[in-house]
Amino acid sequence: NCRNIENIGYILDTMGYYSIDTVTEAVIETTIMNKGIRDTDSEEMLRIVFKSKFFDTSCVYDWGIYGTWCDMTFKTNPEIAFSLAKKEASIGKTLENVADIFAELP
Repeated sequence: NCRNIENIGYILDTMGYYSIDTVTEAVIETTIMNKGIRDTDSEEMLRIVFKSKFFDTSCVYDWGIYGTWCDMTFKTNPEIAFSLAKKEASIGKTLENVADIFAELP
């Protein structure tokens, strides 16, 4: 139902960018300070968790890498080089498609 997808995307992206300064503090305040816990160790741990998060583009764009890593964690003797070599052509094609999509963006 969105009539202006580009503007909404821009707004959500901006909100996500600035959320580290607003949402993180609100979560810590609500979780630790307002719930009667008042545990400084837990507050510090939450801050460490929030500071160490990352965004995995291979998972979001389904490059085939993330699933390969997950599969290898359950093997007793993972052959990392062999597993990635098997998927190299597929991963390369997916990366090319994503690069084409980004190249078309304004």
